[in-house]
Amino acid sequence: MEVKILLMQLPVHQFNFGGIRANIPLAAGYLKAMAAQEGLLDEVDVEILDPDAADLLGDAGLIDKIANQDIDVLGITCYCWNVARSLYIAGELKKRLPRLKVVVGGPEITQDNPYILSHPVIDIGVINEGERTFVELLRHFSKGIPRLPEIRGLFFREGDRLIMTSPRTSISNLTEVPSPYLTGIIGPSRDHSMWIETVRGCRFHCEYCYYYKMFTNTLAFPLERLAQHLDYARENRVREIYIMDPTFNDRKDLEQVGEVIQRHNPDRSLHFHTEIRADLVDEKMADLFKRCNFKSVEVGLQSINPEALKKVGRRNNLERFLKGVHLLKDRDIQVTVGLIIGLPGDTFSTLAETVDFLIDHEAYSEVEAYNLSVLPGTVLRANAEKLGLKYQPEPPYYVLETETMSGADLRKAQEYCAERLGVDIDPIQLPSLTTYTSQNHLKKPLSQKIKSKSSLKPLRAVR
Repeated sequence: MEVKILLMQLPVHQFNFGGIRANIPLAAGYLKAMAAQEGLLDEVDVEILDPDAADLLGDAGLIDKIANQDIDVLGITCYCWNVARSLYIAGELKKRLPRLKVVVGGPEITQDNPYILSHPVIDIGVINEGERTFVELLRHFSKGIPRLPEIRGLFFREGDRLIMTSPRTSISNLTEVPSPYLTGIIGPSRDHSMWIETVRGCRFHCEYCYYYKMFTNTLAFPLERLAQHLDYARENRVREIYIMDPTFNDRKDLEQVGEVIQRHNPDRSLHFHTEIRADLVDEKMADLFKRCNFKSVEVGLQSINPEALKKVGRRNNLERFLKGVHLLKDRDIQVTVGLIIGLPGDTFSTLAETVDFLIDHEAYSEVEAYNLSVLPGTVLRANAEKLGLKYQPEPPYYVLETETMSGADLRKAQEYCAERLGVDIDPIQLPSLTTYTSQNHLKKPLSQKIKSKSSLKPLRAVR
């Protein structure tokens, strides 16, 4: 009997009635494309949850739709913004489909994340890159070979026992990984955007970021793949391409990449967005970004406090940062600057100095202020106790207190960012209805004064 597998990626929570933007199941696309390349789709039925269902249905609607498909395996791409909801839905599905196996993957799945390792609904977890592991899992589900203990890069349960298999090394040749777009597995989002990678890996070792630990080397996809993606995008009326490299401008062949982009976008119908380091930008690079039709970039400042940056393995050259930001802004490229609230060693005063630095130097087009997340799989998580960090044990793992910032200081810092920069920040803790008292029924906690929006994204996204 054919095994039926459904792959699901839920979007970032959105607290309004607007449409979800650009929840592209790229990871699921890679998995299915790899399975097709290995000739496994004749043996196993692998489907990706319809984007309209994933983005627009509520929990009850999703549960009904998936349960009616009578699947054998539910595969979930887990991020800190969707994992709690995803596992709730998986738990409800198991009540209706008792034989259902739940397999999870994504950056949440690490050996140091008790939230995941102890979650009763999870049967199998895939650690780090999933393409090769997924192929072996499909063979296991369809034929029983290889057995789970023989598959690298997994944890699984046998009764009450949690079993961790040996680690899997990263893919060393990215030509082995087929494109989900070019193979017809997935398409652009409903807002006419695409997400693509041109490299995997990062040479910067920011300790709050999980990304560099996932890859031992920085590897590039062939430039021919980029050219093919650009031709595909123009043929399919894509408007914006988000290049998802962790630091797009940290590559020796950037000029050749720029030449490919210009050659395959002659009418400049494609707009580009990516994440870069501003301190690497000079006149020549800024001109290249302009010629390539980059309309926006994200850069990370995090803090101007040297002590805080040292504690998380990051360096900033403020003079070069300012120069890079202004070179891009002078060419009408929007620069979104990322700050992190709650870095070890930062205080309310140093956070305020960082905000004032940006304002005084007009060094941004927009600012995104993030609460520090003590993410699983990071050096920061491993060193949290030594650094005096107290944080939420469940997603999104926000820091609650540091040696230099109390909970009240963190909320004060949020409010300062919100007022000075006009940004929305997720409250560290949701407001409690019990704060409404008979003595002062109009009094609200400080966190309620801060607007809430879906600003969660991996901290690698604020270089």
